[in-house]
Order: sequence, then C-alpha cells, then structure tokens
Amino acid sequence: MKILSSFKTSLPLLIVFLLVYETILYFTAACRQPVWHDEGHYIKTSIYLIENFNLQTLTHYNEMSTPLPFLIYGLWGKIVGFELARLRLLSLIIAFFTFLAFYQFFYRWYKDTSSALLLTAFMILQPYMIGLTVFVYTDMLAMFFIAMSLIFFHNRKATLFAVSLTGGLLCRQYLIFWSVAALCYFCWELYISKEKSCLKMVVAVLMAHLPLLMLFLLWQGLSPDNELKKYYLSDGFYFHIEYIVFYLCSMVVYLSPLILWYWKKIYIHSGINIISFIFSWAYFLFPVKSSESVSQFKVYTSGLFHRFVRRVVGESGEHLVFYLTFLFALPLFIHLLISLSKQIRSRSAGPVFFAELSTLFFLFIMAFSYNNWEKYLLPVIPFAILMITGKENLFKGKRIRQKSMT
Repeated sequence: MKILSSFKTSLPLLIVFLLVYETILYFTAACRQPVWHDEGHYIKTSIYLIENFNLQTLTHYNEMSTPLPFLIYGLWGKIVGFELARLRLLSLIIAFFTFLAFYQFFYRWYKDTSSALLLTAFMILQPYMIGLTVFVYTDMLAMFFIAMSLIFFHNRKATLFAVSLTGGLLCRQYLIFWSVAALCYFCWELYISKEKSCLKMVVAVLMAHLPLLMLFLLWQGLSPDNELKKYYLSDGFYFHIEYIVFYLCSMVVYLSPLILWYWKKIYIHSGINIISFIFSWAYFLFPVKSSESVSQFKVYTSGLFHRFVRRVVGESGEHLVFYLTFLFALPLFIHLLISLSKQIRSRSAGPVFFAELSTLFFLFIMAFSYNNWEKYLLPVIPFAILMITGKENLFKGKRIRQKSMT
C-alpha cells in the first residue's frame, strides 16, 4: 500500500512537471525556432502523403523510413493546420505520453518510485530526446511504441504487444532489432516452458511483422522506391564492423550516468578488464567516422558528441577519446555475452534476457545500416538500462551496503 500510495503521489507530480517543461519548450523553441534540419522534408512528405494518399504515393514517397509518422503528422495538420508551431504541438503531445509510458513501465519493473522517476528523467534529458520533444521528427512516435511495448511485454498482453510492435516498425525499419529479439525470446521461452501463453506471444510477434512485410513487397525492397533509395542503397547492404564500434562507444557516452552508478558491477572483474584491454586495440582497425552517405554532403561527424569532441580536441585527438570510450564499452559488451551464454546453458529466460537480446540484435542490425548516427541509439537505451540494472531498483544495492556498514 505504501508503494501504491507513493505511485499515486508521484504520478500527478510528474504530469505537472511535464506540462511545465513542455510549455516552456513550446514558447521558447517550438514557436520561435525556424525549420530545424530534416523537419523541412519531413513536413513536405507529411503533406504529400495525406493530400495524395494512394498506393502510388505510398510506393514512391521521398523518404527512407516507414510512413506512419508522416501520415499521423499529415492527419494532424489537416485538422489543426500545417503551420510549424501547430505541427510541433503534436510532437509535444506524443512526447508527453511517451514519458508517462516510460514512467509506468519503470515503476512496474522496479516497484520503486524513486527509480522510476530518476530513469524517466534520464530518458527525458537525453540530448536528442529534448530536440525530438519539440521538432517534427519521426523518432518520438517510435519511442512511444517502444515504451508501450515494454509495458505489454511485462504484462504479457499479446494483442497490445503486437500492436505496439507494428506501430514501431511502421515508424522505423531498424526497430526490427526489437521485434526479432522478442520473437527469439518467446520462442526460447516456449521451448523451455511449453506454456501456451508463450505460443500466443510468438504468434503475436509474427503477426506484428505482416504490415511491414506488405510494405517491403510494395516497395520491392526495404524502403520506398525513390531517388533517395537509389542514392543511398545503390551499392546494396554491407556489414560495417565500424558501426558496431561506433554504437558501443556511443552507448558508453549516453549511458554514462548509469554506468558510473553501476561501475563496480561492470568493471570489478579483472579478467574481463584484461580481455577488454587486449581487444580494445581493434578500435584502430575500425575507427569511428561518419558514413559515406553523409560525408558526401560534407558532414564529417556522426552526432552531437562526435561534433563536441572534434571541437575540443580536434580531428587528430578525437580517436584517442573514442578509443577510451570503446575500452570502457567492451566490459559491458563482454558481460552481455557472458550473461546470455549462462542463461542459454542453464535453460533460463528471465525478462532481463529479452533486454540483453534486444541490445545484441541492435548492434547486429545497425551494422547493416547505410548510416551511423548517435540519435539512432535512442531506441536501445531503455533495453540497455534494463540490461545494466537487472531487476534491482537503483537503490537496492546502496541500501544493502548502508545496512551492512551499520
């Protein structure tokens, strides 16, 4: 009852905070900031699709990602108008419910209000999340579906889980890392337990892929049939090991507060640290650099942190910084592989196993991407949080140590 009471108290406080926070963003950024980078063509695509919606436009619209966000922004624009500030209002609404959904999930996962609030704040204050809260981008809607899918995964609501997966896949193709991880997880759980509930979840995940597969058939490929596809994918798909290195480095940067909180858990094993040091020199074989697709536009960094590092230490010193982040990322990656291996050998499948599978599949899927960008890390951050913390809330270990000291 005490936890429930705390939850009932904290939820209105979070709602008030989000309303104040987003009101400030609306009047300081949404109403004043001119079109921000990709916003321009995203808005054009939204108007184009909603004004001319048919199989022809769905096949050839000039974007690389799936169409749901463009259709939703287009429908919103038809109702309230296509002025920039009005379209951005929808971004704020989506972000509001996304953050509430993350809070709901974190609370259910940890059964601790303080942990749920801190981790929700951690999501809200991610550098890219701040921008996605305001601007007309496709990513926040994808984050909403991820948050909802985690709630329904936790509650084993097969139909709603399938709807969430479908929604996410119709926002961004690369979110297939999360749906494939879910499929593998429930197949493994079905193999171990033979329970019918697992079979329902397997069927739900398979059904969730059908709309995306129908789009692939319509496009005759993995993205709309347009000039961008010919430009970015003219050489086909390749496995980029350097992208795995890049996202491991980025994971350390964007998860650094959580990694510092759990540093003893991650870096206490001397054997893993030695192995990490030995393999860390592979960085210089696959260094961090911008992809060829963006380099052609004279963009030579891969996100905010990369840009910041280059400004501070220059192009000559940036690889030392990224080498160090890779060095600190390797123990995290090795722990992930060891944990997965142990659970497979012991024929176990706890919910953390799903988070670990999702993180591993993210690294694998993104290695096939035509572009590497720090923003693309956002969808895997919730899974990485669960992977690092396990089922313990943020303060459980602290409380144990305090009691033992007294």
